[in-house]
Amino acid sequence: MRENDRDRAADDFAPPGVPKSPYAYGGDGRRSRSIPLLLTATVDRDTNADDVAQSVADACSYLTREGEGWYRAMAYVWTLPTRMPDPHRQEHDLLTLLVSVAAARPWTSPDGTVDRAEPAKLVTDVLQAVSAALTDDYPDVDAEPGVLPLGPDRAEDIIERAGGPEAAFVTGDIHPSLHSEDEEPAAPEPEQPTYRFVDRLNRGWHAVSGEPVRYAIDWAGLRPDRPEDSLTREELEAEHGPLRPVCPADPSDLLVLRGALADAGVKAAGSVLVALFRLFVEYTSASSGAGRYEGGSLVAGREGSWEAEAIRRLAWTIGGDLDEKPKRYSADCVAAVTAVLRAWTQDPKRYVEVAEGLAGEFSAVADELGGWSKVADRPFQPPTKAGRHPLDTIEAVYHYLMSRSSEPVLDRSGAM
Repeated sequence: MRENDRDRAADDFAPPGVPKSPYAYGGDGRRSRSIPLLLTATVDRDTNADDVAQSVADACSYLTREGEGWYRAMAYVWTLPTRMPDPHRQEHDLLTLLVSVAAARPWTSPDGTVDRAEPAKLVTDVLQAVSAALTDDYPDVDAEPGVLPLGPDRAEDIIERAGGPEAAFVTGDIHPSLHSEDEEPAAPEPEQPTYRFVDRLNRGWHAVSGEPVRYAIDWAGLRPDRPEDSLTREELEAEHGPLRPVCPADPSDLLVLRGALADAGVKAAGSVLVALFRLFVEYTSASSGAGRYEGGSLVAGREGSWEAEAIRRLAWTIGGDLDEKPKRYSADCVAAVTAVLRAWTQDPKRYVEVAEGLAGEFSAVADELGGWSKVADRPFQPPTKAGRHPLDTIEAVYHYLMSRSSEPVLDRSGAM
């Protein structure tokens, strides 16, 4: 079938009354890209999870972008063994699915840079399509689907546990431009050298210069356990491996972190400091021998940075004090922050930098909620009064937690 005939045939099944997007099909140099996400939905207790998975996969055959029109996509869907009773509705369950959606969208902006907004828009389009499909297929149940984006590493682990690619339910109507055997494979992108690693003793290494790239340990020559010589990647692996690359945080972790901080409100600042204190105590007490990541480090992702020094100092001096004052922190927020930071620092395959990353997420939540007064309780607000922290303590906490905020300086007026 010729290209135009094939596309006209596909149009017969397009959403009625919706215009066709300029990006309805692949082609013109655009490549299909997959976005993994977790999807949860409420279903009747006797509903077959496999049927729901197929409905979700088929719903992704056509997606609609507001103001643009419909476009073709496809999905692989895995059912996960996490089905549990819905705590708010009797005789209903919460069903969790892993969905990998592929579409040939304009992933780059006209200037050639990556369009970071496009993946989020695709997730919104998927949620809209899945909501409509589940409403049609199961009209007696308000499925209330929700999605949580995942990083590729997390998705690969889940797929492996769910039975691998062969265990997936697949969109029944796949447009050839998304799934063509005779399509030329994309040329592999040149591998970029990893800038930072964490070694088996939880010490940080960073790229310096040279070809091949050489790596120097943080605090080289300044501490007795820090060698002065730089090493190639192969030498580093042989002498100090296994190595963990320092990677960006998984999007799902960032959503959990931001949600916990937002829910904590004015107790967010105290909760972060308590979580840091407890983890420093835990890691200091635990065995930190070779490969024992449970006795790890919160600063190995960028040792020596001012943020790394800040969390160490603030955790021990202020976090330890707040740990004895439960009215000043949220136990739920402390638990969530602790769980995320453990995941960042104890994964045997990767390491996520903590100090700068945590400050960035805290600053983002503070900006969204309205500033420092919305995320820190009254004792953390200037001016100083009896029973409050000294101003230099308040400024130290503010300077770290709000270091990525749009608020330029601490407002010393004390306005709440």
